Amino acid sequence: MARILVVDDNEVIRGMLRFLLMRLGHTVVAEAATGAAALEAFRRERPDAVSLDISLPDMSGLEVLKVIAAESPGALVVVVTGNNAEVLRRDVLAAGARAVLLKPFDVKALQRVFGGEPGAK
Repeated sequence: MARILVVDDNEVIRGMLRFLLMRLGHTVVAEAATGAAALEAFRRERPDAVSLDISLPDMSGLEVLKVIAAESPGALVVVVTGNNAEVLRRDVLAAGARAVLLKPFDVKALQRVFGGEPGAK
């Protein structure tokens, strides 16, 4: 299964994502609460996929996405956000995101974009 970096400024959301992704059989290789920490973890861990929040305290998730896409074209980045604005969806998909998941999300939505089997771990 995939090695995933989870990026969200909310510790509870990071924990929920970690739990659900692990239940699908994935490994969460790192977590980050800021854009800078996300980029550092991405460069260090070279994950198979990234779960990326748009609202981060130091820079936008869109900025983080653009850096990841420039450094690693084709990286599997899934934006997880509470913002359902169509313009945001269009912008992140154009910048290289593979999918956009709206909060609140469930295990089936995560399974659709990251793969895996419920109860795998």
